[in-house]
Amino acid sequence: MSDADAVLVDWYTGEIGGEALFWGMAEAAEPERSRKWLALAEVESRVARRLAETLHARGRPIPECPEQPGIARARCVELAGKTWPEQMQWLKEIAVDALREMRVDAGTLPESLGPLGEFVLAHEIALVDFAQSELDGRGQVSLQPIREFVSRR
Repeated sequence: MSDADAVLVDWYTGEIGGEALFWGMAEAAEPERSRKWLALAEVESRVARRLAETLHARGRPIPECPEQPGIARARCVELAGKTWPEQMQWLKEIAVDALREMRVDAGTLPESLGPLGEFVLAHEIALVDFAQSELDGRGQVSLQPIREFVSRR
C-alpha cells in the first residue's frame, strides 16, 4: 500500500468513527443539540463517502471498521456527564489536533489528491469553527460553517 493510500485509509477510518460518535451523541441529546450532532454526523458521512470513492477508484478495498462503533460508544459514555460547553471544548480540542495531523498528511499526498486533501481539511476546519461558535455563545449561528461546507461539496 502506498503512503497516500495509508493516509486515505486512516482518514476514512477516522470519519467512520466520527460519524458513529456524533450519531451516539445525538441519540442522548435534547432535540436542538441532537440536530447539531446530526449535522456533524452528516459531514463525517460525506467525507467518508468521498474517501471511499477515492480508495475504490485507486483499486483499494474500503476498510471495515468494526472497532469504531465500540470506540464511539465509550466516548459517548465519557462525554455524557459533561456540560455542553465541556463537550464543545472537547470537540474543539480533538478537531484542532486532527486538523494539525491532517495538514501534515495532506502535504504528503501526490498533487492528484490535492483537491481531496483540501476537502478533508475544510471539513475539519468547519468542525473547529462550529465548536468555537458554541463556546463563544453563538449557538444560533454555529451550524453556519457546517452548512457552508455541505453546500459547497
